[in-house]
Amino acid sequence: MTDFLSLATPIPEIQDTVPRRDIRKEGDFYLDKAEIIAYNGKRYGIELVKVEISVHEDLFNSTMAGSLHFQDSSDLAQLLPLIGEEKLSLVFTRPSESGRGLLDDKFEMEFRIYKMDHRRPDGERFDIQNYTLYFVSSEKIVDVKTKVWQTYVDMPYSDMVDKIFKEYIKSAKPINIEKTLYEHKFAASGLSPFQIITILSSKSISDEGNGSSYVFYEDMEKFNFVTIGKLMKQEPVQRYISQLSNVLEDGGNVKRRDRTIEDDIRRVENYTTPGGFSILNNMEGGMYAQQLIAVDILRKIWTKTDWDYKKEFDGLPHLYDSDVCTDALDALGSPPTVMKLQNTTKDHDKIPWLVAREPGIKPNHIEEYMLKRASQLQQSNGHRVHVNVSGDPRRRVGQVVEFLFPNHYGAVSENHKPDPPFDRYLGGKFLVTAMKHRIESHKYYCEMELMKDTFAQDIEHVDPIEFQKWTW
Repeated sequence: MTDFLSLATPIPEIQDTVPRRDIRKEGDFYLDKAEIIAYNGKRYGIELVKVEISVHEDLFNSTMAGSLHFQDSSDLAQLLPLIGEEKLSLVFTRPSESGRGLLDDKFEMEFRIYKMDHRRPDGERFDIQNYTLYFVSSEKIVDVKTKVWQTYVDMPYSDMVDKIFKEYIKSAKPINIEKTLYEHKFAASGLSPFQIITILSSKSISDEGNGSSYVFYEDMEKFNFVTIGKLMKQEPVQRYISQLSNVLEDGGNVKRRDRTIEDDIRRVENYTTPGGFSILNNMEGGMYAQQLIAVDILRKIWTKTDWDYKKEFDGLPHLYDSDVCTDALDALGSPPTVMKLQNTTKDHDKIPWLVAREPGIKPNHIEEYMLKRASQLQQSNGHRVHVNVSGDPRRRVGQVVEFLFPNHYGAVSENHKPDPPFDRYLGGKFLVTAMKHRIESHKYYCEMELMKDTFAQDIEHVDPIEFQKWTW
């Protein structure tokens, strides 16, 4: 078969920005492979075709996905043809920040193309088409077409997740599982494997004391069934700062010098804060206070369980120990703010007449996980920051990074500088909850959503008038 890609009219292409494989500026990258694999297994490289690649990871999505904005001068849509049975193989990296050569780490995955959209001529050039191809992990296709009819008895939810994943998804990727507390029974009745795992994540309690904030997601290396609490215990893998790039410093008596490329590739190009504090959202989400009415329909009794954020704070993992509110917050201490009514089987395994009628009966432990999970998830939706940084294949959703969120009152002289030099509350550690690897014509960068559930230091009032007198 003729390799019709080689017959294409040359157009501005997505090129490796580092032919000598040494880093010159932030955003440099090396595209090792970008291949479309046709339904019959034939491979066609698109490295020299004008494309934009975007690969998405999300802490709250089971699989990775992405899009390929494509300028096609070879009519691949007709000749391959593109019919939704293709695969996309991607391998890319960037130069090392120290010395010559590429990073040892690469982004390397094969995806399933499942959709075409926005197909149109390129202006008046009817020999060139533009369209978008959407791709997803192949495990998503397996999940959608698979249904589970199975009963799981006397095992922790984490063991059920392991069995379901390995027996039904059969992925080449491993799964990282945080062990859960208690043994349970669960009947899977015609749901997909990922749907069942999502249900189990909502009922699970960490055996490691990390609460009930389980999430199920995929990164480049593995699938993960872990708590947000455990993720928050990690050490930061990178520090990012907000600063101008490619500029010279001039500090009066300080010798003028070039900033190093190592500084520039760790800078935040721009940032936005779509999620700051919202007391009402936190109240309605059950962060501060909740009440569970647990009804035992067999014994005709009910119990009440209250959630108090301040009492539970020290018992759960956080990025920092400093709370985001004071004890004087008027949203605290009112459990009826959010009321939930659920069926309970508490102590059913200890009541002789129930055990006799149903041997091996298990309590559902809703009193232990339901309110805790709701509060933890609402905390993880607290202070959010979107940042754009130089691309790095080592970044993963679920990692902890440092971002020195800048002060906005600045420094006017050598004798009057901000202390600390970054925002005293929002600076420091963040959890990466979502990210995109984006490769455009001559630049590779990462868009990351960062989350902070606590402040970097205790809340302390500073009189802004007194503090700012030196800036007048």
